[in-house]
Amino acid sequence: MYKYNLISHVEHPDYVVVKTANGRYYELPKPFFTKINSLVRKDGLIDVKNITPTILNTLTQKGIITDLVDDNISRNIKFHWRKAIMQGPVLANLCKALAPMLSLWFLVAFVAIITATTMLFSNELSSIYNHENFNYAIYNISFTDMYVLMLFIFVSGIIHEIGHAVAHQKYTGTSYEIGFCINYIVPSFYADVSDTIMLKDKFKKVIIGLSGMYFQVLTYPVAVLLFFSLGDIKTPVFISIIVILQLLFNVFPSMRNDGYWIYHDLFNIKKFAGESTLNKNKLPMKEKLLYLLAIPGIVYMIFITFNGIKSLVTIYQSEMIGHVAAQPFDYIRAILAFIYLTFVTKISLQFIKNRKIKGINHDKITQN
Repeated sequence: MYKYNLISHVEHPDYVVVKTANGRYYELPKPFFTKINSLVRKDGLIDVKNITPTILNTLTQKGIITDLVDDNISRNIKFHWRKAIMQGPVLANLCKALAPMLSLWFLVAFVAIITATTMLFSNELSSIYNHENFNYAIYNISFTDMYVLMLFIFVSGIIHEIGHAVAHQKYTGTSYEIGFCINYIVPSFYADVSDTIMLKDKFKKVIIGLSGMYFQVLTYPVAVLLFFSLGDIKTPVFISIIVILQLLFNVFPSMRNDGYWIYHDLFNIKKFAGESTLNKNKLPMKEKLLYLLAIPGIVYMIFITFNGIKSLVTIYQSEMIGHVAAQPFDYIRAILAFIYLTFVTKISLQFIKNRKIKGINHDKITQN
């Protein structure tokens, strides 16, 4: 006998979004959900004799049902380690305080202030972004500059996740946690915005997906003005490069990043639990468009990875041979290459896994 683990669901015209007891979310075809739901007894147990083995395996793997003999419900995600650094009332109060930043009047006021400041200090700011200063900054970066950049990346990463959390609480009324995680051995930050999938309004979903980048964009001019006020015209150049790289990484859906989920929500692309998508010839045009949009992101990753590998060779020659001097930017490019190669490995592993999955839409529940 098995236990039915769905704790809530939201019905849409042709599918149902379900939430399981282990905090996972899935989109199920409405006929499939209706049939499974009809097999649930009053005591919350489900008789699986009328379910095919393939579907049973899919349902148990995803935690939709649990074998009473092995009732092990865990919210841990394979290949991930994560630790919350902000949650509960602290996060809820912070999200409530920052919610006005998502309003139109705040954006208009912010743009007006930045525009006025830029015009007031146009001559001074032009000294930062001219060609000569860019070249000077890049070719004279120091390890101290790198430490400042690492601090900026750390702060920017937290701000990015706070942006997601603020929008998530505004539109769903819930805030779970923001934390630090190891994603396939790559350190990063995360925000638990799981309830986004329960929303019916796709534009609210898109706003939640965009809010991380939006908060980073708001931070950028503040950071530039801060360093400029300290008489530093090199660091704003490095910050500009970092912000552009972060936005490119998130905008193009080359992996399951912000862009991936934004385009899924914008085009209303649904992936039902266990559904196989290996046959691309049967994909709707909007899903084919998603693959086309991923091309710039893949090209960007290849370019960064190629340059990072070259830098890695330079670092090796510098450390082992000594006749080549490695520059600080070589270390930055090498780190980026390592990160992207790790994500390529992740994508490859997911592809191999998907090839082994038989979609529940290709099976049918045996009738009584």
